[in-house]
Amino acid sequence: MAALLCISLCFPAVVEAQTRAERDAQAERRSYIASTRPKRIETYLRKENISDEEVREIQDAARSVLPEAIVNIAGVTSECPCEEGPECSAQVWVVGHEPGDTVGLMFSRIAGHWGIGLVQGWWLRYDEWRASRPSWGNRAEWIAWRNAQEALFAAFPSCGIE
Repeated sequence: MAALLCISLCFPAVVEAQTRAERDAQAERRSYIASTRPKRIETYLRKENISDEEVREIQDAARSVLPEAIVNIAGVTSECPCEEGPECSAQVWVVGHEPGDTVGLMFSRIAGHWGIGLVQGWWLRYDEWRASRPSWGNRAEWIAWRNAQEALFAAFPSCGIE
């Protein structure tokens, strides 16, 4: 009888502690992810100036995201966050100006080519997901939207060290 009483009283506390720990870990991960939103980097620039070929490659990559934009390319840094992977050798902040809108994007040089990096690509998908928020009235759509959120957060690029 005492064992049954202990199980009935202790088990919910263990489950609650595990659930609390999972929620805390999830909140910590989301806080970290929020800190990775791309922005202009204020750090040392790489030694060599950006080449004409790199400018053309960045402009072409920018057109894939901002087809009508006039782009402004900032200085190139030789540092990449670990989430971009070991083949990332440089990053540059690009601002695209379209009528009525200005968008900043981080481009990464990965495996010798400029393009939208892993983190910036994730944030573009996040912004798209967030814009697709359904109305409160449709429970099935709301649940699907929240499930898509969980899948999106699970797909955030990692450094390989968890």
